[in-house]
Amino acid sequence: RATIPLVVFETGTHKGRSTKAIVKALCENRCPARITTVDQYDYGVISDAKPSIFSDAELSRITKVVGKTPDILSSPELEHVQGIDFANLDGAHDGTIIDELNWVESRASNNCLVVIDNVLDDCWSEMTAALKTYTKYPRITLYTMCGYELIWMKK
Repeated sequence: RATIPLVVFETGTHKGRSTKAIVKALCENRCPARITTVDQYDYGVISDAKPSIFSDAELSRITKVVGKTPDILSSPELEHVQGIDFANLDGAHDGTIIDELNWVESRASNNCLVVIDNVLDDCWSEMTAALKTYTKYPRITLYTMCGYELIWMKK
């Protein structure tokens, strides 16, 4: 909520837990913010079907795209995503994280915060190794259970 993003991009929708937290904050900020979320599978959590974990107000702010990164990033379905203020990257967990970061950078606002999950998880060593090569912007690691990387794409 503190960063008050207007354009949010997420990879790794899965069951929608992070999407729910983000879109709830967007609604609480009372600004016209939207989130576009991508996953290679449609788990059916972001739909008009009831019951839903999302309120109608939250659903109106969500665009769901089904496809695998990095291939889906060149899709016309994502052309509308411009001026990203906040990105939550929790998708492939492999070396293609760099492709996701480069795509976000190409569509980022002048002050974009990127959060990457699972950076300290031993199961994702390929992603961790790839992230060590990414030195374009200031970043810090939060030592949570699985680790979060925060990258500040300030242009």
